[in-house]
Amino acid sequence: MRLEVSNITVQIHEHTIVNDLSMMLDQGELVGLIGPNGAGKSTLLKAIIGARKLSNGRVMIDGVPLERLSVIERARNLSYLPQERYVEWQLPVRAVVMLGRFPHRQGFGPPTPDCEVAVDRALDAVDATPFALRSVTSLSGGERARVLLARALAVEAPLLMVDEPITELDPYHQIHVMEILRNRADEGTGVLAVLHDLAMAARFMDRLILMNYGGIVSTGKPTEVINRANLENVYRVSPLNQPASHEALTSPWQKMDRNN
Repeated sequence: MRLEVSNITVQIHEHTIVNDLSMMLDQGELVGLIGPNGAGKSTLLKAIIGARKLSNGRVMIDGVPLERLSVIERARNLSYLPQERYVEWQLPVRAVVMLGRFPHRQGFGPPTPDCEVAVDRALDAVDATPFALRSVTSLSGGERARVLLARALAVEAPLLMVDEPITELDPYHQIHVMEILRNRADEGTGVLAVLHDLAMAARFMDRLILMNYGGIVSTGKPTEVINRANLENVYRVSPLNQPASHEALTSPWQKMDRNN
């Protein structure tokens, strides 16, 4: 299954947030969407799933325009983890993850055996099985973030959009979540992930898309995108030491003068 974004523009209150942007995502790819705050990354994900109205352009899944798909068809093909992590429902963790199976259920009937298995897999993947019966509102921020990722994984959609999936996580679970996304891609899911951690992006991603001011600045392999010029021009930072290799570009850096 292929996701195609063709020349889309998104305007919010007359401000252009995404500007004439085109990209593709195939099943089996893990693609990182990187860029500074306000670059348009989260808005792009929302446009892809149909949560933001397009001013121009088109989003297609296997050649079919998104607007021609029913809500259920969209939900079965596109799974989404939003940036926001708040949860107001006092539901058990397992019930929250089961919400990800709604596109596969018949009305409000009991979950099917397939749904139960999918939820078990998702909970186990994010190390949430031990607290599956606790109220989600009793969890820490990091635990809640993992539960919401499990809800997105439980859909088992061929395309997965995740917005800052490692925010609020400790180092162990940051790596663990990246490994989950890597494994999902290796199993055939197309994964598009918004990330701010360039070291993680360089380590795990097949391809990176660097955004700024609503457009794409650079795209390609991590070694092609994470370089001194892009760090300085887009992020306004530079490596503390002259890098001897690509890996050094993901080490600590220093701020540049805004006028540079």
